[in-house]
Amino acid sequence: TDLAYRLSGLEAIEPPPANPAPLTPGTVRSLWASDTSNDRSFQFDAELLVVGDHIYIWAEVGSGLPLQAVEQLARQFDNEVYEQARDLWGSEASPGIDGDPRVHAVFARNLGFGVGAYYAGKHSYPIEAVPSSNEMEMMFYNLDTMVGALGTNVMRDITAHEFQHMIRANVDANEDGWMDEGFSTFTEWYLGEPSVGFIQSFQANPNTQLNTWNEDGSRIADYGAAQLWVTYLYERFGEDGIRTLSEDPANG
Repeated sequence: TDLAYRLSGLEAIEPPPANPAPLTPGTVRSLWASDTSNDRSFQFDAELLVVGDHIYIWAEVGSGLPLQAVEQLARQFDNEVYEQARDLWGSEASPGIDGDPRVHAVFARNLGFGVGAYYAGKHSYPIEAVPSSNEMEMMFYNLDTMVGALGTNVMRDITAHEFQHMIRANVDANEDGWMDEGFSTFTEWYLGEPSVGFIQSFQANPNTQLNTWNEDGSRIADYGAAQLWVTYLYERFGEDGIRTLSEDPANG
């Protein structure tokens, strides 16, 4: 936003709305998403399917997602993720760019080859600074890869992972990526059903560097290294220890 003021001649940005009325299921909007494989942004129509206590869940129009499974995900986020993750790490930007304390999650196609989900921080900026911003605190699920997980605890754990990224963007946006991912994989493990997939990959590749991630191939072992590192600190020093590390403004 500062760059937009200084370098592109931006003179004013409208403040977020104050106490907007909650959105209602059935609302349709044109949203932006990112195709990470081709480094491009694109627009699509999305319908608001479910309104939870702390989350809106959207899906690309025509996706045919089972409403019961989407409602289950909203309940899991409200009851098993939202307050628990905030107790660990702090708060996301709230009420945020749209003036609404609920966060947004959207199911969309064509998010990139092999992508499961991601938090997209650019949508927390005003469109005057980022024209392809949705002006929402928002995470995305890939309809091309994640439909089979809907209705399972895997979706809850992935949501906990991405919600940590959303919180991190507010409390320490400049943190090193490997450490941010360590906090997210730990959150996924701590609040959900402990998964050993990342850890097994690291055990098979024990020379994986902790703080310099692979740029050319699979990063599963990198995730495992970061997850084990934060878990080790938690086992030694507890929640207070990892919370102190999280709150430190230094990088890495």
